[in-house]
Amino acid sequence: MRFTVTGPDKSIEETRTRLAFFENHQWEHGFSKWVVLNAASGVPIGDSGLLVLPECGWIDLGFRLAQPHWGQGLATEAASAWVRAAFDEY
Repeated sequence: MRFTVTGPDKSIEETRTRLAFFENHQWEHGFSKWVVLNAASGVPIGDSGLLVLPECGWIDLGFRLAQPHWGQGLATEAASAWVRAAFDEY
């Protein structure tokens, strides 16, 4: 989470709080950050999605992937899917 403004979660409680935020955001807006799974193994390798940032007045597209999965085009694939969803569904 080197490029995440807040940095990595410092405790499991911070992770629980972040996940609860994503769940509430999903209920409120119909979209949020979703887990990214390795297609072959089904193992979680990161997250990606859209978040409403009311303080900025826009919707943010973001993604985080575990470092072993960098450079494989997965962020581009996830971002492309979210952009299509944003314009077609939301």
